[in-house]
Amino acid sequence: MGESNTVMPFTAKVVAMLNRKWGQLGVILLSLLLMGELLVKPQHNLTNDLRTAQLLPDELSSENQIEIGQTGAAVALGGLRSLIAAVMNLQAYGAFEVQDWVELEQLYEMTVTLQPKNTYYWESGGWHLAYNAYYDFEDKLGMTSARAKFKQREYHSKGEEFLLRGAEENPGDLSLWQDLGRLYTAPHKPYDFARAAGYFEKALESPRADDRMKREYFYTIGRVAGREEEALRLGDELYERGNNFRYSSMRALYYALRVKVDPALAKDDALIEKVFKGDKRNAYRDMANYWLRTKSERFPREGLAVAINRLAIELNVSDINNPLKNSKMGRLRLVN
Repeated sequence: MGESNTVMPFTAKVVAMLNRKWGQLGVILLSLLLMGELLVKPQHNLTNDLRTAQLLPDELSSENQIEIGQTGAAVALGGLRSLIAAVMNLQAYGAFEVQDWVELEQLYEMTVTLQPKNTYYWESGGWHLAYNAYYDFEDKLGMTSARAKFKQREYHSKGEEFLLRGAEENPGDLSLWQDLGRLYTAPHKPYDFARAAGYFEKALESPRADDRMKREYFYTIGRVAGREEEALRLGDELYERGNNFRYSSMRALYYALRVKVDPALAKDDALIEKVFKGDKRNAYRDMANYWLRTKSERFPREGLAVAINRLAIELNVSDINNPLKNSKMGRLRLVN
């Protein structure tokens, strides 16, 4: 009786969840789990050998075992954690399809408890909470604007907290810190570039951090007031190494930051020579397109108007292709 009281609450819960769409699979899993309970002692030595060979995941911590119930250890020793976590992840997708965010959050909590070292589950859960749930409340029928905004803030915070736990569970991982930073640089969400920069700095501590990650960090600190000099030092580093300035966003932001720090640079061609290899048409195109982004994405543009106007006159650019004179112009591809 003691064994059944320990096993059944958790297994019953798992099977109840699985039976919604996968009844037969739920029965199979229950049978396997119960067989694992009967064979725990004979399997103990084998389990240790498999863990030593890294063919089974490490045993759950006592805190995580408590979190999923008293039979969490049985799942771990039975080697079924990966399988059950995968099924719960599929269940969570079903909850996403019907926009049941409470169910989705519960399923991901159990999934990452079973597989805390699988960053995919942390990333997926964080994405659903901070983005899909967030945008679902953008135009939720029957909900007041104030209530919808409250729920958006709630799920944004839930997603951030979920990703943060995942990053702390997987120290040195780059992707989860990146996801955290992007929470505060994504268009159509609340910007907080200083906070995003802090998360990206954590990502840069990873041995996997490359120039792509550094460019993302550059785009972020370039929008933090008071950190222009720091951003320019990083820009200089990226300029000297690799092909980083083949990206128009890199060229335009670097130019804009230089002009912001020293407005006199907008009045001559020296900086254009360095950043754009002297190609004034490409310089104008990049600056014009960059200007169109500055309002919505909050890139710095102080002093940039002088350079845009100077080049527009020199290149005989029509007013319709001048973002300072046509606020509705589209993205430039060529400057004729």
